[in-house]
Amino acid sequence: MGRLGGRLRHRAATLPRGRSKALFVHSDSEAIGMVERAPDRGLTVRGGLAVVSYDDEVAAASGPPLTAVRTQRRRLGSQAAETVLARMADPTKRPTHCLELWPTLAVRASCGGEERASSSSDG
Repeated sequence: MGRLGGRLRHRAATLPRGRSKALFVHSDSEAIGMVERAPDRGLTVRGGLAVVSYDDEVAAASGPPLTAVRTQRRRLGSQAAETVLARMADPTKRPTHCLELWPTLAVRASCGGEERASSSSDG
């Protein structure tokens, strides 16, 4: 088992046996690992444990499909590229930027919901 698997095993072992109600996990791969290890702690998804992931790269393909916070990665990347190009064109200008990139929530079975995605699918 690799480093990721060892960390997941350790994190899953720290969950209170049968008492956790929800997990918000920072990535799909870690969330999937927690779902797989939850029964070891007497927890089941759809049976009282809700799991939400943050990134939504493979969340929909997991079993059960994970509810996920979806960020606007393309828009962020586009804005970053525009900023770099502008600074390359005129290195003396350092304008301040304020960009709000509100995430959306894709509600799926891992928190008892049916498949529905809110707002944009900018991944």
